[in-house]
Amino acid sequence: MSFLSIGDLAQSFQTRRQAAQLKAQMARLDKELTSGRVADPARSLAGDYTALAGIERGLTRLDAFSTATREAALHTAGMQARLDALLDDGTRMAEQLNTVSGGSRAGLSGAIAASARDSFNAAVSALNAQVGGRTLFAGTAGDMPALAPAGDILAQLVADTAGIADPAVLEAAMADWFETPGAGFDQHAYLGLGTGLPALQIGPDDEIAVPGGAASPEIRAHLAGLALAALVDTGAPAGNDDARRAETLRRAGNRIAEARPGLVGLAARIGAVEARIDRAATRNTAEIAGLEFARQDLIAADPYEAAIRLEETRARLETFFAVTARLSRLSLTEFLR
Repeated sequence: MSFLSIGDLAQSFQTRRQAAQLKAQMARLDKELTSGRVADPARSLAGDYTALAGIERGLTRLDAFSTATREAALHTAGMQARLDALLDDGTRMAEQLNTVSGGSRAGLSGAIAASARDSFNAAVSALNAQVGGRTLFAGTAGDMPALAPAGDILAQLVADTAGIADPAVLEAAMADWFETPGAGFDQHAYLGLGTGLPALQIGPDDEIAVPGGAASPEIRAHLAGLALAALVDTGAPAGNDDARRAETLRRAGNRIAEARPGLVGLAARIGAVEARIDRAATRNTAEIAGLEFARQDLIAADPYEAAIRLEETRARLETFFAVTARLSRLSLTEFLR
């Protein structure tokens, strides 16, 4: 009878190799038991990754749509908050401006005009607000302010309307400056591009366009009314006549009140977009859950089998270490005994 013997160094290498194999097997089984997935998908799928690759592509695409819906929801919520502020302040200013009469004291008219100037400054600030590093009302130019500073806009308006003494003519000039395409507003006030965000894809077959840039007609009309009242605080109309100042303020109040339905309609359109975003987010979440379930079904590990094999491997490893420890205590005396 023949047998094969190995030297001490080879025995040491073999022992280490067996220990490493058992430890690696325990780690793999522990991972399968805790994650619920097989550690070797190729073996589980017999090398056919077609179905799994399709699921992974779908999940990657839906994850991108989920990111788009979150950003779009954040953006539209920010726009709604600023439009609410414009509407509230516009209602307050229209009420104040419409209380001015021809017999109002110059001090009262001046105070209301100063308040209107503050409201104009606040409106410009609201339209220049950013969420997530993107300007809300700058259209497609989200990396820059939507409007020039309020002081610069008013300074340009003062220069462009200098010498106008008739309140009706001043109101018409203001409407033309703000609302005529290519006129003063486009040249000196609006810094953005377009009247809304570019189209965003929020689902496999769902694309939205968010309206409401600062150059939209509804916002132009609102700003025109505020600016008309704010100009009175700079000395308009020409001649510094109290009656003409009061009439200008009343006209500005009417302008702001007339612009309100447009702002409400704009907020409603943005609200409809928000509803679509919410539906798309819900649909994307459901599809992600379905694909994750399908992926789990393809590469799921049997927890019962994994637990049994883990226990068997643990027992083998403990036995291996016990035998190795016993062998390591051998001495020449014990060998000869």
